[in-house]
Amino acid sequence: MKKLILLFLVSVASHAQYSPQIILDEEVFGITEIITADLNNDGYKEVITSQKYFNNHKVSFFNNLGDGAFGSQQIVSTNLDTPLAVAAGDINTDGWIDLLSISRVENTAIYYLNQQGSFPDEVVFDNSFLNPLDIKTDDIDNDGDYDIVVLDRISLNIYYNQGSLNFTKQTVDPGVITEYTDLIITDINNDGFKDIVTGSLLKTLIYINNNGQFFYDEARTNSIGSEAFITVTHMADFNNDGNIDLITNGGFFQDIRLYTNTGNGYFSFSQIIDLIVNCYSVSSIDYDQDGDLDVYTTIPQLGQVVWYENIDGVMGEKNIIEEIDNVGAVKVHSDDLNNDGKDDPMWSAPISIYLSQDILNNNEFDSVSKLSVYPNPSKGSFSIESTLNGTANIFNSMGQKVYGNLPVASGHNNYTVNLSPDIYFLQIITNNKKSYIRLIIE
Repeated sequence: MKKLILLFLVSVASHAQYSPQIILDEEVFGITEIITADLNNDGYKEVITSQKYFNNHKVSFFNNLGDGAFGSQQIVSTNLDTPLAVAAGDINTDGWIDLLSISRVENTAIYYLNQQGSFPDEVVFDNSFLNPLDIKTDDIDNDGDYDIVVLDRISLNIYYNQGSLNFTKQTVDPGVITEYTDLIITDINNDGFKDIVTGSLLKTLIYINNNGQFFYDEARTNSIGSEAFITVTHMADFNNDGNIDLITNGGFFQDIRLYTNTGNGYFSFSQIIDLIVNCYSVSSIDYDQDGDLDVYTTIPQLGQVVWYENIDGVMGEKNIIEEIDNVGAVKVHSDDLNNDGKDDPMWSAPISIYLSQDILNNNEFDSVSKLSVYPNPSKGSFSIESTLNGTANIFNSMGQKVYGNLPVASGHNNYTVNLSPDIYFLQIITNNKKSYIRLIIE
């Protein structure tokens, strides 16, 4: 008689688990930005994109249906030329998140009002730009409604929301002569007002928010350094000290750099994260679920989606998430799409998502069935003894499902799988509850 191996529940792993690559639409290309927002008030965030090239100019979104499923592409507008950005916020305070975009060719800024999940109308609210590059919406004067910021090639424009879709425009004094490239809105000096940080052909520039009004801050700008041609900026608290730090990409050597916020919005150079890398967007995500934010981006010239591990505020060597064969994979974003409290990475070309599926979460270990697996280790043939009916899935150590929907009957079940020698995790679902067994294949 074979000896039974009792169910072995493993503790939380130090490495996050993600679903296999989810491709929303292989035909969507030329993505200029990816953002997320709940557009239909169902509690799940949609994936929203802007696109350019040929007859491809559009703003669209993919409905998040929950349970890792997404609907087909929903077109908001094709009536714009070269939209380089898309933004989301409830600009008319009706409880529905609206969308905004820009046309680089037509030199316009547009908003699309959300009417219970659809966007039937578009309104051009400014057509006086030279070359609009980015648009964002946020409450920058702390009056409870969403204002709009548009970054033009040579001007930084604020639209203060006066209510009833009335906006008062102001152009910020640039403080220097340059051309802008990138836009961030965040509170860098912890005074409760969100500041503006821009990339430019001159260097990274800081505009401090003084009670809703913006002023070029030469001292804080100079604390970052004088590296020119900064094309990508990203900000997050990487050392968990409560201050927002800065990532830049660009410059003559196209390297990714980390600047630490030393307090009150002043910065010091921390490290070069990677050399001779030309990335087009950067995001931050706790990819390994260890409590701090890692750096996440794509390197299209190398065909890689990558992350850099945060080790006590210092970024380690490059880790490859996905090998890709598409130079259009230039945009990244991260957000919690499956409401599990963990951000999910997404990237363009083809527009793809990894959903966090931490199969080693102790909260999942419900005592729902008396289970045993034997032999364990095995050569690929094993048996499951269960007191309940259900299904089984097998995941590899990276959280990717390698076998799915194996039937489990009450009693004795025999299985033979073709797997390489490694440690796997057998997920058994009974009564809609999940239990896990570490399965060793020799």
